Amino acid sequence: MTALCALILADRDELDLTAPVARYWPQFAAAGKDGVLVRHRG
Repeated sequence: MTALCALILADRDELDLTAPVARYWPQFAAAGKDGVLVRHRG
């Protein structure tokens, strides 16, 4: 369900899949995770 919501937001240009996660969640960049992109999978 989360992936579906992300794709809907991307389709509406409200979520940039090529942006760093830290753009939307600044604390995520801690401990060297600033290079992780939204499009990366876990």
